[in-house]
Amino acid sequence: AEYMGDLQYLCCRMRSSRLLHPYRELGVVSSDTPIKINQSGQETFIATSIGTNYHLYSLSKLHLQFVGPRVGEDRITCLEVNSEYVFAASGSVVRGFKRGKVVMEIEVRKSVIEMVLVGDVLICALRGHSICTISISSSRIISTFLLPPQPATESAPPHTITCLEHPPTYLNKVIVGMSSGVAYLINIKTEQVIFTFPSFDSSITCMASSPAIDVMAFALNDGRVVIRDIKTNQTLITFSNSKSHGVPISLSFRSDEESALAVGCSTGDVLIWNLSTRRLSTVVSEAHTHAVTSCRFVPAQPLLLTSSNDNSLKVWIFDQSDGTGRLLRSRDGHSGAPNRIMFYGNEGLQLLSTGSDHTMRVTSAIKDSRNCELSQNRVKKNLREFGVKSNNLSQTVDFAAATRRERDWNNIVSCHKGDDRAFLWSYKNKTVSEKPLENPHSKVPVTSVAISPCGNFAVVGTQNGYLHKFNIQSTIVRGTSSVSHTKAVTGTSIEGWGKYAISCSLDGFVRFWSLKTLEAVEAVEVGVPLTLMRIHQQSGLLAIAGDDFTVRVYDTESRTLVRLFGDRHEDSILDMTFSPDGRLLAVCSADRTMTVWRLPTATLVDWIEFETAPTSVSFSPNSDLIATSHVNSLAISLWINRMMYTTVFMDTPPTVPVRIRMPGQLGDVKDEEEEEDIQDVMEEESELPSPDGDDELLRLAGLPRSQWHVLPQYDIVKERNKPIQPPTKPEAAPFFLQTEIPASKSASGVDFFLGASVGSAEKNDETDKKPKSRILNLSNTSTKSRLVQLLEAENDSDVIELLKSMSPASIDLEFSTLPITVSDTTVARTLIEFFIRQIQQKSNFELIQAVLAVFLRLYGSVVVKDYQTKSLLRTLSEEQKKGWDGLQRLLDSNLCLIQFFSKVQ
Repeated sequence: AEYMGDLQYLCCRMRSSRLLHPYRELGVVSSDTPIKINQSGQETFIATSIGTNYHLYSLSKLHLQFVGPRVGEDRITCLEVNSEYVFAASGSVVRGFKRGKVVMEIEVRKSVIEMVLVGDVLICALRGHSICTISISSSRIISTFLLPPQPATESAPPHTITCLEHPPTYLNKVIVGMSSGVAYLINIKTEQVIFTFPSFDSSITCMASSPAIDVMAFALNDGRVVIRDIKTNQTLITFSNSKSHGVPISLSFRSDEESALAVGCSTGDVLIWNLSTRRLSTVVSEAHTHAVTSCRFVPAQPLLLTSSNDNSLKVWIFDQSDGTGRLLRSRDGHSGAPNRIMFYGNEGLQLLSTGSDHTMRVTSAIKDSRNCELSQNRVKKNLREFGVKSNNLSQTVDFAAATRRERDWNNIVSCHKGDDRAFLWSYKNKTVSEKPLENPHSKVPVTSVAISPCGNFAVVGTQNGYLHKFNIQSTIVRGTSSVSHTKAVTGTSIEGWGKYAISCSLDGFVRFWSLKTLEAVEAVEVGVPLTLMRIHQQSGLLAIAGDDFTVRVYDTESRTLVRLFGDRHEDSILDMTFSPDGRLLAVCSADRTMTVWRLPTATLVDWIEFETAPTSVSFSPNSDLIATSHVNSLAISLWINRMMYTTVFMDTPPTVPVRIRMPGQLGDVKDEEEEEDIQDVMEEESELPSPDGDDELLRLAGLPRSQWHVLPQYDIVKERNKPIQPPTKPEAAPFFLQTEIPASKSASGVDFFLGASVGSAEKNDETDKKPKSRILNLSNTSTKSRLVQLLEAENDSDVIELLKSMSPASIDLEFSTLPITVSDTTVARTLIEFFIRQIQQKSNFELIQAVLAVFLRLYGSVVVKDYQTKSLLRTLSEEQKKGWDGLQRLLDSNLCLIQFFSKVQ
């Protein structure tokens, strides 16, 4: 217990979970950081920021090509790329990456808000009104200087940098846009302001250079877009956005045959202005659900890239005759935090998820290009008739899926907040069905759903306490519960055999219904309002969460309470899930913690505290992965289950939650604090008590089973392997094959000294000086074997090593030739004393038991006749009984638990 306590203490120090190991985050594409484009050879790459990491996509297919490492604790505020490097600013640190490895890390004075790469110089705009220049080749800061301050008046707007742009052909010069509406043309080499553009009387939100030299566009906070000749300081064109489109926050000029300017708006619309006619050419309405933080025309192509904080990256192509654009390809994820996730299928490669963005999505755990959203187009045209005012269905409250009828008809059912219908979805077609499941009690919202294992029926629970059964193929009501809960149904399940439907409610009752008729079978009173229910269909275990933050586990066969888990959570339980084998139960709570309980022993395995509250959790079908979703996070966090790859100690339950970091993306750098903790643990490892000194532990030799398991029955093996027929004389070899080897030479040319050979007198003299017999030389021969010598010296460690190195045949031969007779049992007594010492030490258990069985089989009848040996045999028997009694108690306890949970009475 002391040893396990020290392990737990070190585990808490290292902030390491017993079960969860961070793997990666899924479903994150972009953020509000503007994207960057770089052309390398014939391929164009897109760099996007996803918080503390960056992604590189290929333009041709929008395939994810590379995931950058974690840049630090702060999120990325801006990116810059060239053919070799990716530069990312995080807080006040600028890092340069080459193929994912940090090659430059420079800390500047303040946070970086914008970067521009000009040749070998990286120009950084810092928060406030200062500029910093960094040399890439030498990885050092060249200079840092301040911009001219704004005259201090009461009515003067803030004077801080908002954007930065390098005009083409302007050597060592950049234009800096300010929040006060002023723009500066600065020479970064001389650190001087060359020209100050007159104020636009509104904050500059962004700037863009045009293909025409000396022409730039300025987007203003009042909705105007001003195109100005910066050489002559003349305004060429002014566009004004209507209030319905909001503020322009991103700009891009088209550089192919057409002259156009793309304007990304705060409302999610993209405006395309024709520069030839000076008119609005087209409007891409609702291109994004959030503000278009970045829009970039691909050089010399009619392709427009847009990104937004709604977690999407889109490519638009303008190839229509009227100049309008269409969506060519896109990558996106949830624009609102997921609130329910579930692994789908038996392979564990896809996850179903719903979120606060009112969508249902399929997320691949292995390839991001397979992610997609389940279409709602079939019901959008009827939404007004259904009474839904938004473009999508309302937020999903609950959903269930079955794979049995996936190819035949709809196999997913969902209910939505405030909606009195349940909706069917087809995973095969990735769309919602036109026909919902109509609630017989109109205007009563559906609060929970379940689908039968066969995939033919769906059971929905309603706010008025009733259950309704539907045929999924025909969407016809096939039954309504005879009685009802007195309050809203909060959970619905169907047991594994498809005989009973189970429901829980805020009235504190768990009711069992006949699935065929929906007649009430039994009601179990819990006594507290019930908020959530999950079932493990293979084992028949039912987990129910109540308002008292306690989880109760029932056996659906006997309808009795078998486990009660409480005193760990301090807020509402948001989700629960069983492991595929039914041995673990994971519980998520709004107090930012997740507990994992081991059901056979009713013990707490892991207690984890996240940075934000977990809203949902799911085990993969193979239990190798665990997925979680969290409040205010668009990502689905994927964790590796340590139990599948290493030994997890569960003897001592955790007493405090362990705070762990979120997975981040692939390629994350190691945490420096974690490395220091690991180093401290390695230094203190010698202070831990060694398991070899624990009398309660039973240690094995670690040999292959084939090396010791056959020893007790080796006489049977020899009898079985005896030849059936006597050996036969081999056929004579052909005359041209040599069958005799010269006496003096072997086939390999090595001399054999088998006696005197014909030769010179000198050779005969040398031979006479050597021993007469080269085959039998008894000068150094001992009559005791190596095993007997080690036993007499009481060198137990060498005896064990000798036995480990011998094969079963060698051990049997060695023991068969021991000098043990009725008149002389000295070696037997020495060997028995060796067995007693090893059994008392509880070491090499399986090897000692096998060798002891061989000894008793060969000499059992001999040693019992000797009086001195009998006393040693009694001691051996007592020690053997002590060792086996402890092992037998453990085996009996485990067999009892297995029989109980498998219902073998």
